[in-house]
Order: sequence, then C-alpha cells, then structure tokens
Amino acid sequence: MRALIFIGALLIAIAGIWIWYDKQMTEDNAPQNTNDLMRNDNALEVDASEVEYFAGTKGYYVRPKNPRAGGGNYPGVVMIHENRGLRPEIKTAAETLAGEGYLVLAVDLFAGGVAEDQTGARALTENFKQEIGVKNMQAAADYLKAQGASKLASLGWCFGGRQSLALATSGTPLDATI
Repeated sequence: MRALIFIGALLIAIAGIWIWYDKQMTEDNAPQNTNDLMRNDNALEVDASEVEYFAGTKGYYVRPKNPRAGGGNYPGVVMIHENRGLRPEIKTAAETLAGEGYLVLAVDLFAGGVAEDQTGARALTENFKQEIGVKNMQAAADYLKAQGASKLASLGWCFGGRQSLALATSGTPLDATI
C-alpha cells in the first residue's frame, strides 16, 4: 500500500514538473522554434549563388561576404542533402553555416530532382548511382579547395549522412566528416 502511495505521489510530482517546464518554454522570452535557437545575431553577412561544380550539376554555394579578419581562408564544407534533394531548408542551413565563417557548397546529387514526400524521395533514391554520387561530391570538394578553403569537411543528413561517409572513404582528403 505504501508503495502505491509513493508511486502516486511520484507521478503527481513528475506531472507538476512537466507542466511547470512546459509553461516556462511558452513564455515570451523562451525560444519557440528551431530557427530561434539557431539564430546568431553576430553572424557574418553571406553571398549565395548557384554554381556548376560537376558536369551539368548546379549546387548552392554560400560564403561570408567579407574577407576573414586577420587574413587567411575560411574552412569549407561539402553539405549533402537528405533523400528529398536540394530543398530550401538545406539552402537555409548552408546560409546559416556560412554565416558562422565557412565556405559551403550544398551539393545536388539528384540533378535538380526534389521530392515533397517519401514516395517521391523513394523514386529519387532508387535512380541514384553511387559511383556518380561520389564523383559529384569529390568535384564539390575540389570546387571548395579552388575557392581557397583552408580545411575541408563533409556534412550530411539521413541519406546525406551515408553519402558523407562515402565521400570520407573515397580517398578524398577531409579534415572532418559528419
């Protein structure tokens, strides 16, 4: 009986903490979404453009507008989209990262193909050729080096995470892989 009373009191306490925490997170000064959490009011201004970096393929290249303070070059990141293609949210992530002081090339492994749902994503990935994808990412790494990247990393989500690993094991010299 005492165990049941203890467990009941514990559940009530947990519920109270949960309600208090939820209230704290919805007050005006609390972040309301991921964009608020990622916002950096001191981010660098960036320039963005579509560039052809691989035969007939355009990626989204973003770099800080101004030269690096104290000289030197910015590190580069090959950014690899998930299974829905080079969508606007990937471009936004590239802009955010460039604002932190990186040269970013968001690659397009689906030759302009973009999916709105998993059915479309499945169609895109079914037609994906791994060997060509690796060459695409290697070309992106070469492009960033040609732009003066001081170091080089690859970063991908979901499908892109697998591709990031494929680039890292392809022999392309990288300083980091995510």
